[in-house]
Amino acid sequence: MASSPPFAPRCVLLATDGSEGAEHARGLAVDLARRYCADLHAIHVSAPSAADLAEDPTQAAEGAAPRGVPPADRTGLAMRRSSHVGQAILAYAAEVEADLIVMGTHGHRGLRRLMLGSTADFVLRRATCPVLVARPDAPATLTGGRVLVTDDLSPRAESTVAVAAALAHTLGVGLDVLHVVEPLHVPTPYGPLLIASLDLDYDAIAREAEAALHDRATEAASELDVHIEVRMGDPVDVIAARVNDAPPAVLVMGSHGSRGLDRLLLGSVAEGVVRRASCPVLVVRAGGEPEG
Repeated sequence: MASSPPFAPRCVLLATDGSEGAEHARGLAVDLARRYCADLHAIHVSAPSAADLAEDPTQAAEGAAPRGVPPADRTGLAMRRSSHVGQAILAYAAEVEADLIVMGTHGHRGLRRLMLGSTADFVLRRATCPVLVARPDAPATLTGGRVLVTDDLSPRAESTVAVAAALAHTLGVGLDVLHVVEPLHVPTPYGPLLIASLDLDYDAIAREAEAALHDRATEAASELDVHIEVRMGDPVDVIAARVNDAPPAVLVMGSHGSRGLDRLLLGSVAEGVVRRASCPVLVVRAGGEPEG
């Protein structure tokens, strides 16, 4: 019996708030639902009024479909009132057994960009299925480029590469695999300190990484045109620069990234890239439980 492909969504859920960003997300959701002949559901969550909360905190809202939901798919539309939009989205995703969530992000700048707690951040951290996120300036369909996937050479990243390879096969495009070699730092009371005194041959490290990436990519994408890239620097900066310099059709990333205090202060690598990437970003939970 043949094993199921690593990425073949049968139920796509569009999370929309009627904004410009949601309109772009709608195009992506429709595109993917058509490519995979998947069911398409949409949910619109609005904040409850004081009267709603007094009567029933969990009641559904009735009314016209919001912007961003195509008329043909309105039968799959759920309208909810909730004081926590992210929780309502995840609850409905579980209800319809969605295996892909598609949503927009506003691409804020400055302080709002740095603050955690947005709906997109909440869903990215806690969803058990892949989440496709796009800024308003991202293309509304997965066309016009190759699939780019980040691989940190951890065991968990193998599943992310497999998902990217399956998506590239569906789109009929090549696969680019990017690995970022991070400069070594040590924590100090004054902030991270770059270790420049160690005699490290970064060229040799890059060659070894490239060989390892080639072996992994060949196994996951033997029928695809695969290109390997190894760069050095901060992962968020390097990945965002690569995406914006040569935009792929979609960037695929694992959900794991920074840990401990860095994660709490700065967000994961995936969250940082989502805010800055000019292309849709598919975030795949690479094993483990949803983040708290």
